[in-house]
Amino acid sequence: MKKLHGLFLFVLWYGVVAGATPSTTFWTPCTTSIQPFAVPHLTYDSYFNRSADFPTDTGLTIGVLPWKKFQAEVGFDLFLPGEDPWQWNVRAGLPEDALFKYSPGVNLGMWGIGSKHNVNNFNILQLNVGHALPKLGSLAVGGYLGTTPELLEDEKGHDQSLGWMVAYYRTLEPWTDRIALTADYMSDRNIFGGGGAGVYWWFFRQIDVITGWVWFNDTKLNPCPNGMFTIQLDVDMNFKRKLPE
Repeated sequence: MKKLHGLFLFVLWYGVVAGATPSTTFWTPCTTSIQPFAVPHLTYDSYFNRSADFPTDTGLTIGVLPWKKFQAEVGFDLFLPGEDPWQWNVRAGLPEDALFKYSPGVNLGMWGIGSKHNVNNFNILQLNVGHALPKLGSLAVGGYLGTTPELLEDEKGHDQSLGWMVAYYRTLEPWTDRIALTADYMSDRNIFGGGGAGVYWWFFRQIDVITGWVWFNDTKLNPCPNGMFTIQLDVDMNFKRKLPE
């Protein structure tokens, strides 16, 4: 029975990677950032090592509220190759300083909203709180709850659907604002549990590439126990902004 359970999780993991991705830091959606209104955000994420790779994630997220002090985003992800490649996400909340000066950013959302019951419908609720720290970077903490706990178990079948997240991001200012260091972590021994550390390179304000390493809490639960290298491309498609002369 345990062997069949492990095989099921292997196929499940290989088919959907790490769930649909709303605004993220690196590996986790632990961030208080929300996509600006009417600005589509395109992402293209790949994860691989010498022995295996995950399906490529191509996603689109867009801000849907015009207000400055209350924002929301919706998005989808397409994981290919895969039999059930579609997942969706939604998030809403208050940006930093919205309530008063130095008030933290707070948002509530759901990600991993899948198209097939008990296959990729993780439907994970999340709550994030964070703020930029002067000269130290941005820090966010969060909690998550998977509403389909049978899809968030460890290799022994124990429920691992409730956990926490933490994330850090800092540009290398005053030396440069084009490079940033980041790291984040998601608790528990489910297929998402793990962390990563990497580097952002900003070509422009609207385009960046992220690269680094991702590792997993449960090395028996996924096909890549030693972790994976990742390259991620992010593009904000701001149609209102004119090209520079």
